[in-house]
Amino acid sequence: MSGRRARVVLGAYACVATLIFVIIAGSFWFNARDYFGNIPAAAEYGFRTHTNDGVPEIASVSRPGANGLRQQDRFLAINGMRLPDDATEYTIAERLAEDKDGRVTLVTRSTDGAVRTHELERIPNTSETIEADSGWPLWLYIVVGFFSNQLPPLVWFGASLLLAWRRPRDPEAMLLAFAFAILCITPGTAFWLNALVGVPMTLVIIIENLGAGLTMLAIAAFPDGRFPNRLSRIAVVLITLALIMIVATPTGAPNPAVDIVILFAVLTVLGSVRRRYRMSTDQAQRQQIKWAVLGFTTAMLLFLPVLTLTAAGLIPEDGPVPLLLYGIVIQIGWLLIPIGLLVSLLKYRLYDADAAISRSAAYATLTLAVAALFAASAEGLEWAFQAGFGRGAGVLPNAIAAAVAVLAITPLNSRIQKWAEWRFQRDLVKLRRDLPDCIDDLRETSSLDRLLRTILEKVVAGVRAERGAVVIGRDLTATVAVGQEAAQAWLDEARLDRDVEALDCDRLDDMFPMRVPLRVRHGADGNFGWLLLGPRPDDSFYGRDEQEVLAELAGPVSRAVQIVLVREAREAKLDSRLLALEAQIARLKGAPDRTRRARV
Repeated sequence: MSGRRARVVLGAYACVATLIFVIIAGSFWFNARDYFGNIPAAAEYGFRTHTNDGVPEIASVSRPGANGLRQQDRFLAINGMRLPDDATEYTIAERLAEDKDGRVTLVTRSTDGAVRTHELERIPNTSETIEADSGWPLWLYIVVGFFSNQLPPLVWFGASLLLAWRRPRDPEAMLLAFAFAILCITPGTAFWLNALVGVPMTLVIIIENLGAGLTMLAIAAFPDGRFPNRLSRIAVVLITLALIMIVATPTGAPNPAVDIVILFAVLTVLGSVRRRYRMSTDQAQRQQIKWAVLGFTTAMLLFLPVLTLTAAGLIPEDGPVPLLLYGIVIQIGWLLIPIGLLVSLLKYRLYDADAAISRSAAYATLTLAVAALFAASAEGLEWAFQAGFGRGAGVLPNAIAAAVAVLAITPLNSRIQKWAEWRFQRDLVKLRRDLPDCIDDLRETSSLDRLLRTILEKVVAGVRAERGAVVIGRDLTATVAVGQEAAQAWLDEARLDRDVEALDCDRLDDMFPMRVPLRVRHGADGNFGWLLLGPRPDDSFYGRDEQEVLAELAGPVSRAVQIVLVREAREAKLDSRLLALEAQIARLKGAPDRTRRARV
């Protein structure tokens, strides 16, 4: 985008961002009052409140049945003062905070219409009491609840601002910036608008779904803002249809058709991204897609187990498990999506996506394999005891299964790591595996020029460098994807430390930021050469895995080059001697003839 269109888009984004900032700030203030004001005030007397249909009521009681309080009881009066019709949770909290002697009198009406009076005493050490619904200490419940509500909108909004600031003329980045900003409007962040201003929650839910739809559209158009294939265009139609159906469906009413359309839309979007990745020949673009998919798939790995357990009814309604899953695990998943897209679009260390994906896949697969092995072993042993002895074995099958799982971790980890590295870092694995054998074969037969060019081509391809060169002494002996004059000009100005033993990294060097010293530890003094590597196409620096492979290969490469240098020097010396001998033989053969001709 450029010119007037860019200014219009940025102006519209500024208006949207300002509105979102006000909503998030209001949500922060409203939730702070709730978590750090209302909840502790009510917890001091053994209960917790919430708002139902605009009316505050008892949400839970720390000691069920104590003093006659029940869930869904509604407040009529506190300490003899009748509550106004427009009373809120904060009105109740303020009345409770006014109590000075540690005693309070509540008048409530139950769902059956009975009016009751309750005499309550303040609980000492309130922060250490157990919250009724979660079973967590009250202080932990307050901290987790507050930040699980406030952190995701802050991250989404921060990602939106960063994209608009760094990539204001990129259509894809701006589409995601709008989507991320709108996604910050949720029932949780806009609840205060409903409570104080009367904004209908139906409108909030529609806006939230609009943000989700824009996000899916942006992913379908990732990473350049275009819809180049048929799947991406079908995704646009399905997302639009889903949004229309959501708007037309009454709030809270089940609509299986909407769920089916959304499912097909998600699958179509993923298929479009996969097709674009397979058809792309641009390495930087492929890495961008990998980062975006990494954030999305990692989030799905967190979402799917929780959603499956919820659908199966295996997650209890009360206790610490629901808050752990919905307050922490799900929120972490929501944070990973914008982070993956943000890193991808800002083109920061894109080639590290391979290593990150490799490790994530390995850890996830190892966890699933160990869990499956433990479950299968425990069930099998339990069945064996039942079949063999006619009774259960208590905890013995679980203990044996745990021991089997522990013993299997190391071999499983080794195999899974190898599979993940081969699947996601194939070029690097092939470089580490094949180069030593290749140079072992070449060092005895090939010339120095052929050896160096072969090594350089394989290393450049393996670590995905833009260019490469080899220096022996102060002579430039081989280059790949860089002109001799440019490389020689760099070498004339470079200051290479002859005594450095580790990799010499200079992130600010645009020509050769990675320098691998060539040295033989025994029989040579200092470095006799350098393997020079340029930056990568995304301007990122070499990751830990690439540096480990380069350091590991420096020794075999140095020995091979040293062997070829010694062999060529020896062969040159032998050739010189042979030429001298041939010349001497030729002179000796010619001497008698000259003597005979002289006598004649």
